[in-house]
Amino acid sequence: MTDAHRGHLCAGLSSLEEIVRDMTEIGSKGRSPTNGQRLTPLPPQVWSEIETPLERAVGRLRETMRLLAPDALAERDRAEEPSGTLFRLAILLRHAEEE
Repeated sequence: MTDAHRGHLCAGLSSLEEIVRDMTEIGSKGRSPTNGQRLTPLPPQVWSEIETPLERAVGRLRETMRLLAPDALAERDRAEEPSGTLFRLAILLRHAEEE
């Protein structure tokens, strides 16, 4: 497997996780992830029917990465240093100042 393949797998997993996170905000919490608009959450039983296959898809992709690119998965899951956290907070603060 090439570095490009590993990169595509990592990017795919990140994208899928973000989509599932956003769908969870909408479906179970009743909040738009883009603008915070209040929505009506789905009843727990209905949301569970949607959430289960989504979580299964994320799990399958993680398992595929564990088999094909375990080093890339470990690197992806490793937390950054505190400087990375501060950098991202600074970006958000600049956005808040601009708004």
